[in-house]
Amino acid sequence: QFNLDCEFCSNGAEAVKLVKARLKEGKPVYRLILMDFSMPGCDGPTATSQIRASLEQAGIKRQHQSFISLLTAYQEKSYHNVAEKMGMDYVLVKPVFKPQMHKLLIKVGLLDNGQLQCEPQYSSKETCTTYFPFIQWLSINIYSWGFGVLG
Repeated sequence: QFNLDCEFCSNGAEAVKLVKARLKEGKPVYRLILMDFSMPGCDGPTATSQIRASLEQAGIKRQHQSFISLLTAYQEKSYHNVAEKMGMDYVLVKPVFKPQMHKLLIKVGLLDNGQLQCEPQYSSKETCTTYFPFIQWLSINIYSWGFGVLG
């Protein structure tokens, strides 16, 4: 619907591999990475730290690196602080609603107000899965330790 290319993986280790593969192939870095906190094998903050290290090692300055957002059910500030300390840029607490996703996609430059074709009076309680179809798949997998990248 918004012409966004998405890639998905099931845990943090796979996310790190995807980023490293893009760097090795000379492909552009992802504009946005949605990362859960708790995942098997390699959690979101650890994966984020490894991604940041890989991007820095490739000579990509911080302001040109992927925007990484924590997407979590944890509401406690301590989890958000850990995520920030490990290099995450933003926090989305599940469930994610349309206005939150809209704001994030605009913030990272994947959408602008002119591209978004919707009625401005949508309910703030209406989940983003009805408005952003790609999130529906992502949401299901995030609950089972999923990870998504957009670029």
